[in-house]
Amino acid sequence: MLDYQAYLSAARRSYVEQDPSLASVLATTVAPEWREWMAPRLAEIGRAAATRWNDLATTANEQTPRLRSHNRWGERIDAVEVHPAYDQLAREVYEAGVVWPRFNPVLGGQKAPWGVVFTIGYLLSQAEQGLFCPVCLTAGTAWLIERFSSDEQREAYLPRVAAQSYDDLWEGAMFLTEKAGGSDVGAVETTAKLVDGEWRLAGDKWFSSNGGRARAMMVLARPEGAAMGTRGLGLFLVPLHLADGSRNAIRFHRLKDKLGTKSMPSAELTFEGAVAYPVGDITRGFNHMAEMLNLSRLYNAVASVGNMRRTLNEAIAYTHARTAFGHVIDNYPLVRAKLIELSVEQEASFRLVFEAIAYLDRLEAGQGREDRRDEAVLRVLTPMAKFHTGREAVDAASAAAEILGGNGYIEDWPIARFFRDAQVLPIWEGTTNILLLDVLRAFAKESAGQALLCDLGERLGKPVPAALAHLREVLVGEVADLEHHLAALGALPDPEKSVHVKGWADRAVRAFQGVLLLATAAEDVEAGRGRGLLVLSSFVRRHYTPTGAAGWRTRLTAPAPHLGFEAIVRGEAVSAAEAIELLRGDLAAAGR
Repeated sequence: MLDYQAYLSAARRSYVEQDPSLASVLATTVAPEWREWMAPRLAEIGRAAATRWNDLATTANEQTPRLRSHNRWGERIDAVEVHPAYDQLAREVYEAGVVWPRFNPVLGGQKAPWGVVFTIGYLLSQAEQGLFCPVCLTAGTAWLIERFSSDEQREAYLPRVAAQSYDDLWEGAMFLTEKAGGSDVGAVETTAKLVDGEWRLAGDKWFSSNGGRARAMMVLARPEGAAMGTRGLGLFLVPLHLADGSRNAIRFHRLKDKLGTKSMPSAELTFEGAVAYPVGDITRGFNHMAEMLNLSRLYNAVASVGNMRRTLNEAIAYTHARTAFGHVIDNYPLVRAKLIELSVEQEASFRLVFEAIAYLDRLEAGQGREDRRDEAVLRVLTPMAKFHTGREAVDAASAAAEILGGNGYIEDWPIARFFRDAQVLPIWEGTTNILLLDVLRAFAKESAGQALLCDLGERLGKPVPAALAHLREVLVGEVADLEHHLAALGALPDPEKSVHVKGWADRAVRAFQGVLLLATAAEDVEAGRGRGLLVLSSFVRRHYTPTGAAGWRTRLTAPAPHLGFEAIVRGEAVSAAEAIELLRGDLAAAGR
C-alpha cells in the first residue's frame, strides 16, 4: 500500500530543503554576498518550484503548444499558442530572476554572477524541464548581445531580452539546425543578402526551439559571396516583429511532435526575406555562436543534474510512503543501497557542474590565472560535464522509474515525464560524439588535458584529515595514471584518438568528481561533521574497487553499501566520529 499523504508531504517539500548538498555546493562556488542576496529568494523559489510551478508544469505538458496558421478571416498569422499555465509559469520564473540578475545591476551596482541564475535554474529544472530551454536561449541571446553587439544594438535590445518584467520581456532563440547539416553547422544553407542597405535572410531552419514565442532570434546565415563552411557564416539578430509592429517575413510550417519537453514549442520555419541585423564581426559569426554554445552546454548540464535531483526526490518520497511485504520499502538494504548510489552520483555531478560555472564566473570577472590555465580547464571541462551529466540523467530517471515500479511507468506520476525529458539532454547542444571531438580540439589547441591534470594535482596537494588519507591516495594514484593515459592517447593516430578519447574523458570526469568530494569531506571532518566522508567513501568504493577476481573480496569485506543512508540520502546530521566508526572496515582495509 501507499500512504499518499506521506508521499505528497515529502515530494512537495521545498526543493531547497530536499537537497542535502545544495548549501555546501553554493558555499564553494558562489561568493558570500551573493549567497546572502539569494537566500530569501531561494527560500520562496524552492517552495514554489515544488508546488505551484510543478502544478503549472504538469498542465503545460498535458496541454501542449499548437500552431495556428490562419485566423478566422483566412489571413496567414502563424501564431504559436501555449496553454495559459505555461504563460503563467514563464511569468513567475522569469520575474523570479532566472535571467535578468545576470544582466542588470542588482547588488551594489554589480550584476549577478552566473552561479546565481544557474541556481535558480537548477530549482526550476526540477519542476519543469521544457521551459528551461527558452530560459537558456534567452540568456544566451542576452549574452551574445552584451558581448558582441554594437552600442546602439545593445541599448536597443538588451533591456528587452533581459527585462525583469515579463510583460516587457523579449524571449530569445538560437536557430542553427538545418536539414542539410544537423550537427554539421558548416553546411548551413540559409543566406543573407543586402537589399537597399538592409540584410535579408532566406532559408529553412529545421529545429527552431522556442520558435514563435521568441521575439529576438540569433541566426547563422551565409552572406552572399562568403566562403563555404563555418568560416563563411555571419551571426544575425532577427526580430519577430518589425519597428512598425508588423510580422517579419518568417513562415512557420509546423511544430515538432517531440518525445519530451512537450510544453515548449519547437518549430520548422522558413525565412522569406526576413529583416536581420548583423551581430559583431560578420566574418566571425560561427566563432561568436560557438562561444555561446559552451554556455548552452552548461545550461544543459544544469538541467541534467536538476532532472537527476527531481527523480531522486520522487524515489525517496515514494519509498518512504510505500509498504511491501510488511515493511516500508526504504528499510530494505537493496532499496537503501540504490538510493545512496543515486544520491552520491547526483551530488558528484552537481558539484562538477557548479565548479565549471565557478570557473566561468572567475574568468568573466577577470580573476583567472595569468597562464590561462583556468580558461583551458573550463574549455575541456564544459563538454565533458555536458556529455557525462546528460547520460547520467537518463540512467537516473530509468532507475527511479524502476524503484516506483508500475507507477513509475505511467503518465499520472511525474517520473514518466522527467524520463522523457531526460532523453534530450545527451542529444541537445552536441551529442556525445560531437563533444568528444571538441575535447580533442581542446587537447590540440590549448593543452587542456594537461591543464586539467595540473588542476587536479594542485587540489590533491592540499592536506586532508587522517581519516581521509587512504581515500586521497586512491585519487592521487588515479590522477597519476590519467597522465600516462593522456600521453598514450596523444601518441595515437588521429582517427584512433576519436575512438579512444571517451575512455580518458570518463575517467577524468570521475577523478574530478572524486577530488571535489574529497575537498567537501575534508571540510566536513575538520568541522566535526561526517556526511562528506560517507559520500566520498561510497563514491570511491563504487568507482575504484577492482572488479572480477581482484575485487570481490574487497567488496564483501568493505562496509555494506546501504550504510550511512540517513546521512547521505536524507541529510540527517552525523558526526565525523560516527562516520569513521561506520566506515571502520574501509579504514582497516587501508591499513593492511
